[in-house]
Amino acid sequence: MLKPLRVLGALVAAVAAAPLLVSPAAAAGPVEIEPARLSRGADPATPRIAGGAVVDGDRRVDVPGRSAYLLGRSDGGYVVVSLVDGTWTTTRVGAGRPVTLVEGPTPEQVTLADDGGTVAVTRFLRGRTSVEVLRASNADRVRRGVFAGYPRVLDVQGSRVVVGGPDGGRLWNVRTDRRTLLGTGHVYAADIGSDRLASFDEDPYDGGCTQVSRLSSPRDLLWRSCREAVRSFSPDGRRVVTQPKLTDGIGASRLWERTVQGRLLASYTAESHFGLVTWEDSTTLLLDAYAAQRGATVRCSEGDCERASALEPNPV
Repeated sequence: MLKPLRVLGALVAAVAAAPLLVSPAAAAGPVEIEPARLSRGADPATPRIAGGAVVDGDRRVDVPGRSAYLLGRSDGGYVVVSLVDGTWTTTRVGAGRPVTLVEGPTPEQVTLADDGGTVAVTRFLRGRTSVEVLRASNADRVRRGVFAGYPRVLDVQGSRVVVGGPDGGRLWNVRTDRRTLLGTGHVYAADIGSDRLASFDEDPYDGGCTQVSRLSSPRDLLWRSCREAVRSFSPDGRRVVTQPKLTDGIGASRLWERTVQGRLLASYTAESHFGLVTWEDSTTLLLDAYAAQRGATVRCSEGDCERASALEPNPV
């Protein structure tokens, strides 16, 4: 299941406190990624959007509209969010006739379950947030819940949904409608499959630090950093990508690849910024890296990088 980039508003930068052993790549300093100068490797093994279609190996599925975002695979097809006649539209394509699941919510407001069976749709109301879980096959409602404040959906797997924000996190079972408290800080990243959770213990703009723990045991810390925030967990939960804590605007221009205990494996810089960050497997990153004029998808692991796509114009 792809873990698309979600703008975390105020997120992440540099190292924790105690000195850590580092890999040879990390000891050599940041890897400056210049996509045009990298050797061309294989295309990504995971599905992606290219030229207005989902490309998955030799398979190509057209996507309606433009500015499409791929959420992931779903029962022989794919769930995408794209602009159709000026409206953000979530559609299941590639498994029979296209099915429109919801219209209006932006890509950041729609989360596909890891198994592709459901989508969680977030809508912000006055002082509260509505989360509606729909079947990806036909848009039938599974459950709707209302949460205080303005949290967002961090991950979905089967009947479990993690909802987090400045007022803490909840593990919501949509089958029973039971909600379990995960933490009282600013819960901002989670991965149910790898049992990982990330939160700020206080306001990140007022000295708050990142805490990484197991989702099943939020109080048992795996790593802590007062300069970085979690961008993405690897599928097996053993690695993590972080970025400067207070990243804003077009996105981070520096990323760190670490073990989940914080050991530095490599750091990466881009002349302009990094876009989508996903995992090809549990040790291989796919980074959309942009120089001033052009960018590409780049495959990296512990500081070794190659280009995995054609060069494209920088969108900003």
